Amino acid sequence: MSWEEKVPQSNESMKFISTRRRDGSDEEYSFEEALLSGYAPDGGLFVPSTIPRITANRMHDLSQLSYPRLAYEILRMFVPSDEVGDEDLKCIVAQSYDEFDDRCFVPVKRLGGAYIAELFHGPTYCFKVSARISTVSPLFDAMIGSTHPFFTAASRTLE
Repeated sequence: MSWEEKVPQSNESMKFISTRRRDGSDEEYSFEEALLSGYAPDGGLFVPSTIPRITANRMHDLSQLSYPRLAYEILRMFVPSDEVGDEDLKCIVAQSYDEFDDRCFVPVKRLGGAYIAELFHGPTYCFKVSARISTVSPLFDAMIGSTHPFFTAASRTLE
């Protein structure tokens, strides 16, 4: 995987809010807080407080990238580099896709008049791996690895 292309600056101020946020509430959470807590204190899910704008030119550029590079670029928009550095995020993405048995990662096959995404090419042949766990577990490790070894072990059982 080549990382030589210029990487846009991450959204250093990206914060996350609850889906149950009440009008006037100003509670925002860091990426680390959102990742490690799972649910917001009010029981809602965490969502980005803002959605980055992607120009048509940027969308075209993204469409030319490999799947792992695209995953990195999208994650970089939401994961502040002061919480997960560029090199760490690159390694996490590389690890996340190393064990896929198809270099397309999510091959799309035609079946009659429909197109079907095959989401079972990860290390466990389970759609959940390609959807989130293959990246979430290494992110847990990056956030808490040496300071909370129990959580690291627990996160690995999800794979």
